[in-house]
Amino acid sequence: MCRSRTAIAVVIACVGVIALSLSAVAQSELRIVRPVDGATVRETVSILVPVSCVPMNPNPGFIACSIDGVYEAASAEKSEDGRYFVWRWDTKAVQYSPETGQAKGRPKEGKHTIVVQAYVAERESGKKFGNPAQITVYVKNSASADMPSGGLKLRYKDVVGMTNDYRFKYVTNLKSIEGATTLTQALGEAVEGSQGVVRRSIEDVIDRDSYLVRQKLLGTLQFYSAGRAVPADVLAKSEYHVEDTLGHTTYIMSSSSPGAMIGVDLPILPSQPVKIGDAWTEPIKLFKTALTGESARLMATNTLEGLEWEGGYPCAKIITKFSGDVRIPSSTLLTKPLSLTGEATTYFAYRIGKVISFVVRAYAQPELDQKDVESLKQSLVTSKNVPGAGNTSAMSEESITGRPPGAESYGSSLPTMGSSRGSSGPSVKIKMEFVQSLQLLD
Repeated sequence: MCRSRTAIAVVIACVGVIALSLSAVAQSELRIVRPVDGATVRETVSILVPVSCVPMNPNPGFIACSIDGVYEAASAEKSEDGRYFVWRWDTKAVQYSPETGQAKGRPKEGKHTIVVQAYVAERESGKKFGNPAQITVYVKNSASADMPSGGLKLRYKDVVGMTNDYRFKYVTNLKSIEGATTLTQALGEAVEGSQGVVRRSIEDVIDRDSYLVRQKLLGTLQFYSAGRAVPADVLAKSEYHVEDTLGHTTYIMSSSSPGAMIGVDLPILPSQPVKIGDAWTEPIKLFKTALTGESARLMATNTLEGLEWEGGYPCAKIITKFSGDVRIPSSTLLTKPLSLTGEATTYFAYRIGKVISFVVRAYAQPELDQKDVESLKQSLVTSKNVPGAGNTSAMSEESITGRPPGAESYGSSLPTMGSSRGSSGPSVKIKMEFVQSLQLLD
């Protein structure tokens, strides 16, 4: 009997040792479950490593990733179900040297090696655990093979009943104000602007190449004031207009009913087929205002830079450059024309005939009257209390009424200003940035 008990104890002990050994071996077998070895990848790639491969006791371990022998990251979030570490590699983003911080350009098309190493967490850093996992992938963001010999014909492919939701955002950033560095650093971003979601629906066919388009605000329109986005109490009504397959608006239906017609402008496409490197001239529509539907228009030079994947679609990447004197209709801060210079990037999904994204950055350097700048300073400080930015004793609208500034009416709480050309008072140099973005949501 004693011998039997001893034998059983030995067997149990051996099984325990074997189980621990197998557990350690299984845990050390680090692997990448996605993407698979040899996969073709594009845009943002999610690299998945099972959490079970990484030691979690006594302290949670972690993984480190490298691409082509260059260390990229030592942190990865967990998937929603907690089963995987997830590290996202943007194959279209500009890469930077870890040694110098200098930009190296985007990852090249073709073969790349991904290596993942597990670490045991320690007080200061970590200790390597087990062997690294390695896979080879092939980046293919280019869609240049889609280019026909006679060029690509870009057209909006509208169909009655089709709907598309676009998120838009317009903001004005103060990059610098002469003599007001602290204020600019504290309040320079999004001193005014607006954002929202608009649904574009094709209601009817007008003729072979024209359609009746309805634009309707979804949800709440928000306005920016001194860096904060606040909901606006705006009576929004649908905008109806006729639009051709190039994006030209040929007719807007007017209405005497109260409310603001809120919509977005799509980029205008070339009338002729284009190849990579081809350039054409078309007006660009900028910074549409929710009050009147008015847009700024400037003649612009457009160039088809290439065909590449964006947002899950093969797209024509169009770079648009423009300059000229124009009034920003969506701005309540600036009421006079500015000398504007800017660039836009459009990703147009040519197979489905939709804009995937449209981003504009424009710059101006007006000289403003000193009195206008002082008024701006006071208004910004009043809207958002910022230490060191000037007079911080003024009470904001929010502290008086319990609501954010601009919450019940359209527009910024800032004073209106414009170019001080012709002004007899002293002027101050100011640098401004205007950003417009349009993103397809569905």
